Amino acid sequence: MKPFKFFKGQLSQYNREINSDYYATFSIGREEPPFNLSRRHWNLLPQDLRGATLQEMECYIRGWEDARNYVHVNPYLDRRRAELWNRGNGRFMNRR
Repeated sequence: MKPFKFFKGQLSQYNREINSDYYATFSIGREEPPFNLSRRHWNLLPQDLRGATLQEMECYIRGWEDARNYVHVNPYLDRRRAELWNRGNGRFMNRR
């Protein structure tokens, strides 16, 4: 993941000192995807799901992939996973 750059005078997320006169760098969230998750799928996850459980990440990714393959029937019955699937499905459909 590429580090983000901030202008002079702004502090990073970790409240570190500014490395140079012009910018400070830091990374948001985890830098590496968890085991059994590809970098492609890791990059399509929104920032708030990167700290979630692997099952929640997979529900979102499955919604994204199902929309890509023109599958619009939600396979999940419980509310939390159904919402994550709908979120992934909707993000793919609204990305254009």
